[in-house]
Amino acid sequence: MVYPWNFLEDMCDLVSGAMETADRDAFTDDDLRGLLDANHDIGRMELEVAQPGRFGEILREMERRGLIEPAGSDPQAWRLA
Repeated sequence: MVYPWNFLEDMCDLVSGAMETADRDAFTDDDLRGLLDANHDIGRMELEVAQPGRFGEILREMERRGLIEPAGSDPQAWRLA
């Protein structure tokens, strides 16, 4: 059984883990989607089919938890906190 809250928990862990392994400090949403695809075989299509429109929710939850923070003046860029 998969509980509804597991999606956010797991995706927060996967995104932050992928950010830790990358050789950069700031990431756009597209960069993060690319890391998910490269590191975990979670492509944009698979994510949108499984959980449509929830990528922004993942990032907001990560920010709320203090895992990421905005990177500079670009509201679409993130860095690990």
